[in-house]
Amino acid sequence: MVPKGQVSIEFLASTFIFLIGVGGALTFIGAELPDFRDSVRSSSVNLDATKMSNRLLTQPGTHSMGGTEWEKNSSTRSSITSFGFASDYLILEEDKVQAVSTVGSNANYSRFQQVESPEYQYNLVFTWFPLVHTSNGFEKGSPPSQPPIVEPNTQSYQDSRGSIQYGSTRLHGTDYRFLTTAHLGQYDTVYVSTDWNFASGVQGPLSAGDVFDIAGEEFTVNSFQNRGNDDGELVTLSKEVKEFGASPPQSSESIKINRYGVYNASDSEDHPVRIEVLAW
Repeated sequence: MVPKGQVSIEFLASTFIFLIGVGGALTFIGAELPDFRDSVRSSSVNLDATKMSNRLLTQPGTHSMGGTEWEKNSSTRSSITSFGFASDYLILEEDKVQAVSTVGSNANYSRFQQVESPEYQYNLVFTWFPLVHTSNGFEKGSPPSQPPIVEPNTQSYQDSRGSIQYGSTRLHGTDYRFLTTAHLGQYDTVYVSTDWNFASGVQGPLSAGDVFDIAGEEFTVNSFQNRGNDDGELVTLSKEVKEFGASPPQSSESIKINRYGVYNASDSEDHPVRIEVLAW
């Protein structure tokens, strides 16, 4: 029995070990706390960006004069009560997207902040991806009479393999014709014309990454289909149609999510649009 007023060696040892454990735990928690806070904030930004983009990409927006056509004129733009770019679920209206600007108009980013009261800063980049289905084909030297295709006379065309693909799409009121060719087993070039004559008044041969003009608008050849049994049957174009929001930060504190929908451009076939949402 340990006399009163005395502490055993075992008690001191266990207390010492306990204090070491507590100290180690506090040190570990202190070291992990900043990472935990960063993780919580990142999750919060991501959640807010998802909710905000859902609303913008699925709702039409409103103005105080009544209705959803807030983009219609300067009066409706100055009376916006909620922002939205859609006419239907994930179908974005070109007029609404083009109506906003970061500064300088009634539908600017300052107005967006006033109306939507976002918890974080945002930057949205809208990129249109016209898809040209070039699923029709012929053998080089034997073009069809309907449509009346005139083959290119470039050296690149002469060097291409025998299977030629072609198709068309409508962009802002004009039907554009596309003819794709392959080299070394990969479809990699395209010719663009407003008719089926690819020997004159044509743009091309264009490769992935090349920029060309359609009715005063610059489009980029984004990619060619070269997978499976659909070789050469799709050409993807791209065009950034709008950037809206605050200037992106130089630090890496922001999060980015990509959303996708359909871009309802005037007198055009429906094509995909990517919305890059940056939040911080």
